[in-house]
Amino acid sequence: MRHISLDTTAIVIAVVVMTLTITITTPLAEAQSGNIPSASNAATNTPMDSAAIAALPEITTLEQVLKTPKSVYKLNLQSSGLLDFPTEILRCMNVQVLDLSRNGLMEVPGDITTLKDLRRLILSVNGLRKLPSNIGELKKLQFLDISQNQFTVAELERLHKVLPQTQIVD
Repeated sequence: MRHISLDTTAIVIAVVVMTLTITITTPLAEAQSGNIPSASNAATNTPMDSAAIAALPEITTLEQVLKTPKSVYKLNLQSSGLLDFPTEILRCMNVQVLDLSRNGLMEVPGDITTLKDLRRLILSVNGLRKLPSNIGELKKLQFLDISQNQFTVAELERLHKVLPQTQIVD
């Protein structure tokens, strides 16, 4: 059996802790500085992994959106009592994750396609019956949650056809 001195063990533990710290904090630091790897490669539809999505700074109020719309990458307005789609969201040109679940939305405007970097759109538990006819223009959209709405079978089939690259939860 090989014996390792206490000093060597302490060094090994310190190196492992430093490596884990760098691995965990780097995505967060990049997200906070605006240097999000997936956002910088705008020409591709590279899937964002869950760690990159989790590292995005989250905005939770429309007031924050109005202050710095270009700095919004992850917008969570779930359960905000919204009855209409807030047009202020359309100013968030860099938004990648948009959660409008658990509101009273009846429609989503066609202008949502101006959010070219949108990758995750969560619209569950609203009163939606359809999405805009041009929704297929969201070429980077990877995930769409439209569960617990009032979509017809024909509308769901249309969405799967115009968003073939998107995982749709219906």
